[in-house]
Amino acid sequence: MSNIDLIEIKKNLRDYLIKATSFTIEDDERDLVKEGIVSSLTMFSLIDYIEKKFKIEIDILSLTPENFNSIDNISKKIIQWTSK
Repeated sequence: MSNIDLIEIKKNLRDYLIKATSFTIEDDERDLVKEGIVSSLTMFSLIDYIEKKFKIEIDILSLTPENFNSIDNISKKIIQWTSK
């Protein structure tokens, strides 16, 4: 994927999280879990959204805090998953 795709992925995630949490996320490295933006219920909803939006299946072993703690990390993982 190109940088344009990375930008689009980040925008999709931001838009989804704004709707799901009512938080505005301007910093892609902001820790979504530590700052209480994403709860465990929101996380499951986010994973479902990612799988449907990007037509991927996320392996349970990939569900680590490091992979899902920021828009930046989530976007990087989506690029990895979609390039397989």
